Amino acid sequence: MRLFLVATFFASLHAQSAETDHTRLGAFIDGVVEEAVVDREIVGAAVAVVQNGRAVVLRGYGYANLGKGVEVDPRTSGFRIGSITKTLNAMAVLQQVEAGRLDLDADIRDYLKRVPVPDEYTDTITLRHLLTHTAGFEQLNSNLFVSGPRRLGTLTQVLVDAIPSRVRLPGSVVAYSNYGAGLAGQIVADVTDLDWHDYMDSYLLKPLGMEYASTRQPLPDRLDSSRAAGYDQNPYGGFTELPFDFLPLAPAGSVTASALDMARLMAELLDRRDTAVLTRRSKEQMLSGAYVSHPRVNGVTLGMFQMTRGSTPAVGHDGSVLDFHSRMILWPRENLGLFVSVNSSNGFAVPGRLSDAVARHLGLDEKEVNSTATGNIAPYIGDYMGARRSHSDFTSVFGLADTVRVRDAGEDSTLSIQTRDNIALFRRIDEDVFQEVGGYRRAVFVMESVRPRVLYFSDLPMLGYTPVDTTSSLVLNQAVLAVWALLALTVVLYWPVTGWLRRGTRAARGGFGPAVLTGASILVVSAFAVQVAPQLTQVMTLYRTGFRGIAALLWLPVGFFALVVLQAGYMYRVWLGPLWWPVRRIHYTLFLAANIALAWWFWHWNLLPEPVLTYLK
Repeated sequence: MRLFLVATFFASLHAQSAETDHTRLGAFIDGVVEEAVVDREIVGAAVAVVQNGRAVVLRGYGYANLGKGVEVDPRTSGFRIGSITKTLNAMAVLQQVEAGRLDLDADIRDYLKRVPVPDEYTDTITLRHLLTHTAGFEQLNSNLFVSGPRRLGTLTQVLVDAIPSRVRLPGSVVAYSNYGAGLAGQIVADVTDLDWHDYMDSYLLKPLGMEYASTRQPLPDRLDSSRAAGYDQNPYGGFTELPFDFLPLAPAGSVTASALDMARLMAELLDRRDTAVLTRRSKEQMLSGAYVSHPRVNGVTLGMFQMTRGSTPAVGHDGSVLDFHSRMILWPRENLGLFVSVNSSNGFAVPGRLSDAVARHLGLDEKEVNSTATGNIAPYIGDYMGARRSHSDFTSVFGLADTVRVRDAGEDSTLSIQTRDNIALFRRIDEDVFQEVGGYRRAVFVMESVRPRVLYFSDLPMLGYTPVDTTSSLVLNQAVLAVWALLALTVVLYWPVTGWLRRGTRAARGGFGPAVLTGASILVVSAFAVQVAPQLTQVMTLYRTGFRGIAALLWLPVGFFALVVLQAGYMYRVWLGPLWWPVRRIHYTLFLAANIALAWWFWHWNLLPEPVLTYLK
């Protein structure tokens, strides 16, 4: 299994030729990717492996254009690499640091000419913060994609029109930020007096020989004819071609590139010599940790993330747009790099699965021998929410879906950690460090006094999880929704029956007004849920439309608020007037309390139109 590495690096120990090993590695990759094509998980894929400065594996699989029958050509077929664009953007920043125009630790306001920096905190934001995703910005989910080039606007316009709030101190927590990448790109443009796209063409793509790569949207005609189309699996088991995704924040994810282009990029990053593109020092900053929360968990570099799973250091970057998923991973000690990209929305897991398989095949992820430790685990118990979330618009409620629940597993020094994807046991191996039982993942708690300040996972170094307060806890929020739904159901089932049985009585007649308001409140909330739920299953459509479909529905909670106020106005007559009988009065009061709790829930998660939120907050 390890012949490839033995031949390449320890030739004296084995006589096998490197070419034979590369052939064997290529055959292994063929088996993994072709299985995904045969299983109709993906339409097409492009793969490149580089070692010692040259592409040793270059493969195309399936179709770049299914309708036209065009197969993937790894040399010319352009794949959307998504957020791997940020690595190229970081290289541009470091070029300007080398030129003396930028300082990684200076205030970004010294360089920005046309984009203001939010002032919720007085602490300085630096380029180092932007490149390590520690600037402290909230995540804004709307307008990540737009429907066409006319809605793109300039980079400056996009940054000015969608300024996020600063929600934490710079340097305190890693929270992956597209906006931060956009600001870094704007700074490069400002200090060079060049359009960002022109700069990337002249100083990175052309010098690297990335002939089929571009940051532009739409692509130039020369490249558009050879680009791979993106696909989504339809309900009939086939694939539907999707339109080109336009990203307003181009430095965060606009690049299209072929596998050969990416091989040239990886060769540059792995070349420890000074080159015309970057100095050795700059490349070292991109390959080693710049923000490491703990020495036993992966951290963030300048432009990439540590991806180490065992004893062999690894760095890289993942990238996704709605219908393309990619991974670039480098093993600097072996001078080895792998790039893989697929053009199918449902093929999200394929790049990670291939890189893991290659690492195992080459013996690059052998587990370290871990120590074990004991101690009190009570301080770690609780709920944590992803720091990459909105705080100011209605998409803040999505944070509930990214809640991590940490519980005592009932075994010695072992935690049960439930994430959005799975639940696993983590055993304590060091102070504040836990390793997944039978796995590679580590969880580390960064402490503040005696309580955790942030939780990181080794496979997600770009995202910290912060402890949630009571109002944002998953249990409380689930309870609010469940209790409301239960009481609403009892109203729907119980009130008509009792009303019929007591028809004609003064108590029943007098209660007509509050009964109508109660029913109307249930109807409004049900209408909101029924219309929003189907949209949440169409994630790609939501992002492409900027969540406008949901935004229009946020006036329904405003109507609900009005109904709750009117319901509360009847409380005097319900209890001191001739309305209803004792059981109905109690039931009405309980449901009004549930409605008030639900109104708080809508307000707490910003599920109201922007003008109303601006007025209330």
